[in-house]
Amino acid sequence: MGLVYTPFLMEITAINVEHMTEMEVTELLKAFGEGVLVPARFIDLLEAVNSFSQTIGLDHERLVGRKILLEFDPVSDYERVVDRLAKESIANVEPIVVFTSNTSPLHKYLAKQPSIKFFLTSLSTSIPKSTSENEVLLPAKNTPLILDGLSKVLETYRDANVCFVFDILSDLLTSIGREKTFTFLRHALDMLASEKITGLFLLNTGAHQAEVVSSLRKLFNNQLFYGKNGLEVVKIL
Repeated sequence: MGLVYTPFLMEITAINVEHMTEMEVTELLKAFGEGVLVPARFIDLLEAVNSFSQTIGLDHERLVGRKILLEFDPVSDYERVVDRLAKESIANVEPIVVFTSNTSPLHKYLAKQPSIKFFLTSLSTSIPKSTSENEVLLPAKNTPLILDGLSKVLETYRDANVCFVFDILSDLLTSIGREKTFTFLRHALDMLASEKITGLFLLNTGAHQAEVVSSLRKLFNNQLFYGKNGLEVVKIL
């Protein structure tokens, strides 16, 4: 039996509402929704356009295309780093896709942002399954299906700048082991090689042996750490 599923499509319409009244904004949103008030998120573009990149000494143009390892302390509010990246992507009208566990703190933190699309790994599913307009469940230990989901998104947005967040490395290391996780990561990095694609890979450093962490670091030219003192730049090339 074959299985076909269609990844979510995302359309973002940016509107400058600076000099519009609340009633005018409401009517405009209804017009977009053909009489129904469509979901909207109001952001300060000037504030958000470099909200993540400026914290690591870059601007958005210089951020695009980088693959970054973010090591974090799980007791910190590391979710704020990803939130900044999400806001920056949205402000620059770029899709952002997050791979994380369906029970992760990161998903809970970001779930109410309709512009973020999620691939949620779950131990309770064996096939890809859409659960909402912006969420797809994937089997937690099936890396070929995770990579297939990534491939479909890349095909959907093949001509656009896209930002990906991977919050599954620690889960994979624990569930399928080092060798399979590194194989997955190398495949993912190959697929994200385009200069249009930005990738942020999260790692709970304290959950793994120093040797494993050291080997992971060798795969990234750009490295950050987030702990009790906030965000620290380890290496940006």
